[in-house]
Amino acid sequence: VAVGWSLHTGLYNFTASVALLLLIVGYFIRIDGRLNVWRGLLLVGLTGLLYFSHPLSLVTTYLTVGVVGVTTAVADARARRSWQLLYVRIASLLAVAVPSLILLLGFLADPGTVVPRDNPRGLRDSLAGALLLQWPLQVTRGDTGWITGLAAAVWAVVGALLVRRFMRRDWNRWDVLLAVSAVIFSCAVTLPDRLAGGTLLQPRLAIYALLTLLLWISVANADIGLAHWLGVGLGAVGVVVMVGLLTTRIGPYREIDTAIDEVAGVADAVLPGRTILGAVSSRAPNMSPVVP
Repeated sequence: VAVGWSLHTGLYNFTASVALLLLIVGYFIRIDGRLNVWRGLLLVGLTGLLYFSHPLSLVTTYLTVGVVGVTTAVADARARRSWQLLYVRIASLLAVAVPSLILLLGFLADPGTVVPRDNPRGLRDSLAGALLLQWPLQVTRGDTGWITGLAAAVWAVVGALLVRRFMRRDWNRWDVLLAVSAVIFSCAVTLPDRLAGGTLLQPRLAIYALLTLLLWISVANADIGLAHWLGVGLGAVGVVVMVGLLTTRIGPYREIDTAIDEVAGVADAVLPGRTILGAVSSRAPNMSPVVP
């Protein structure tokens, strides 16, 4: 996200919401089964803050925390043979979600909030954009090689861990994160791209799918030695790709900076009540979401 599409498109509130999403999900995983009043109030505050950052990240948090919380609650209830424990855990989750959910429902109650439109991309392009991590990360054409390498590393790690799971039949409660990632990934490919009068839905969901997949790698496989080595390797590839993406974009962003200076240079000559007619610079770099 730090070098990806959302930040470079100027969606700073969405970028902040992704960080909050990770904080809330990670904190919940740490305290799962030990939720008390103070921890619940902290989660209420964080989810409220997340609503004001971006509602779509809030919905994704509901999905992730809800599925993980209910799955672990059912597992604990079966182990202790106490269905009352299940009811208490689910009630606690609902109590934490209610304040932010009221805000969200109020937002969605506006008839102009959700305006579905047709998907402008074909299923093939949508699938490629999500699988190759182009939507979460790509900004320039020069990014393709770096992102393809990172995508290959991610899917190689996921494949190796899944093969180990199937061979040893070694599944645990945290594997539900893989199912959550698959659901979000499916939504990123099939749902209409534009909601709320212009919200870019598919690239945002592609980011959530990737991050949930990384959560599965780290949380569900925390006790596996193979995962430690694969995680270190994936982290190293990620650092190299991050540096490569930043290096690739330095030149185009310098060109954008020059183009902006040209526009700003005539600002003082614009009379009150007049307007500047914008035109695409002939020296505009090839960056899909940014056209000076």
